[in-house]
Amino acid sequence: MKDISYVNKRIHRLVRSSNELWKEALGRMCFKEPQLWRKSLTSFLNDEDFNESSLDVVDSPTITEFESCMDASCKKLSSMSLRNNFEVGGPEAPVSMRLFRYILSNYIKFTSPVFVMQGEAFIGEPIQLHLFEPRYRILVRELVEGYDMDDFGNVSLSAEARLPKSKFPKFVYAYQGTIGYRSPACIVELQQCTIYGDGRADVTLVPCAHVWITKAWERPNSGNLYFVRCLRMGKEASNIVETGLRRHRRYWINNQNGMGEENHWVEGGIINGRRVRGSIQAILAFYENPLPQAGLRQGQNQNENEERGNPDGEN
Repeated sequence: MKDISYVNKRIHRLVRSSNELWKEALGRMCFKEPQLWRKSLTSFLNDEDFNESSLDVVDSPTITEFESCMDASCKKLSSMSLRNNFEVGGPEAPVSMRLFRYILSNYIKFTSPVFVMQGEAFIGEPIQLHLFEPRYRILVRELVEGYDMDDFGNVSLSAEARLPKSKFPKFVYAYQGTIGYRSPACIVELQQCTIYGDGRADVTLVPCAHVWITKAWERPNSGNLYFVRCLRMGKEASNIVETGLRRHRRYWINNQNGMGEENHWVEGGIINGRRVRGSIQAILAFYENPLPQAGLRQGQNQNENEERGNPDGEN
C-alpha cells in the first residue's frame, strides 16, 4: 500500500510540473478535434469569441503550425494578468498546463442562461418562438444588452460593444426538456428579436453547437431562471446526436375517425404538402384538410377484400 501511495505522489508531481506533458495533451486534442481546440487557440490569439457559426472546415494542424501556435499562445498567456490564477493551475504551474486549462474554461466550456422546452434542434435550422414566461423575459432583456435591433428585429453587434464579443447573443436551449447532468442541449444564436412593451418577445434562434450539460443552478430572485455550464461536443459526437434526432423526426396524426383508430406516421413532417414541426401542428394541419371519408372507406374495403383473398371485391 505504501508503494502505491508513493507512485501516486510521483505521478501527481509529474503532472503538476511537466510542461511537455501538458503540451503533448493539448497537441493531441488539436489533432483529434481541430474544430474545437485548434479554433479555440486561434480565437485566443486573435482576441475573438469562439465562433461556432463559422462554416469553415478546420483541418488538423501540421506539427510546425502547432509548435508556432503553442509558442505564441504561451507567450500571450504569460503576459496576461488573470483575475483567477488558481483556475488555470496557479502562477507557478507549467505554462502549457495553464494554457490547456484556460482554453478549456473559456472556449470549450460555455456558461449561460438556459431555455428549457422539449423540441428539436439541428445546426443551422432556424427556430421561431414566442417567449412569454417572466424568467425568459429577463433572459431576452439581458441578452440583447450591447446589441442593436433594426425595425425588422435583426440583431447586430453594437459599435460601442466591448470586444471580444459574439456576433449574436447566445444561450443554451435544452431541447430534451431536462437540464440534468450529461443531458444533451444546444447553443443557439439570437439572430432576430422583437420585444413588446410587456417584455414578451418573438425570437428567431439558430442552433450552432451541440453541448453536454455538466452543471445547472437557479439564479436567485429570477423567477426560476436557470443557468448551465456546458461542454461543447466534438464533430463526431454532434453528428451522432443529429443522426438520432433525424431518425426520430416522425409525427403522429389521427384521421377524422377519432384518436387511435387510424394512426399515420409521417416522415419528415410533410402533411398535405405542408411542412410541420410538432405533433400539435401535425394534428391541426391534418384536421384542416382531412382525407375524404369516402376515400378512407374505399381504402379500408380494398384492404379487407385483399385479406379475404378477393382483390376484385366479388362475393
